[in-house]
Amino acid sequence: MTKTLTLIGICVAGAILAQMFLKLGLNRHGPIESFSLTTMIRLSRDPLILAAVAFHSATGILWIGALSRVDLSFAYPLLTLSVAGVALVSSVALNEPMNLSRAIGTLLAIAGAWLVLRS
Repeated sequence: MTKTLTLIGICVAGAILAQMFLKLGLNRHGPIESFSLTTMIRLSRDPLILAAVAFHSATGILWIGALSRVDLSFAYPLLTLSVAGVALVSSVALNEPMNLSRAIGTLLAIAGAWLVLRS
């Protein structure tokens, strides 16, 4: 079980990093007004966006390994830790607001993952 939890933890960390790289890359380009081929090509050349895709791909492969070992109903709820992690990291690294509602929601996600771990 320790190996599986390690895989899930790496997937959570990878998802957090992927989202951070994606947001940092998109911040350089501004709002996407249209999903034209030109826009998609421009975005696909951004190193931060490419890093996000690489992290998502790598964690997707590791996720397959984790799912082969445990129930989906156990593993998937643990991914809410990536939601909580993104909220916390983005509030610190990107200066995004963390108001009371977001903080409570983040804590509830962490509490939910903790409950699943205890099951």
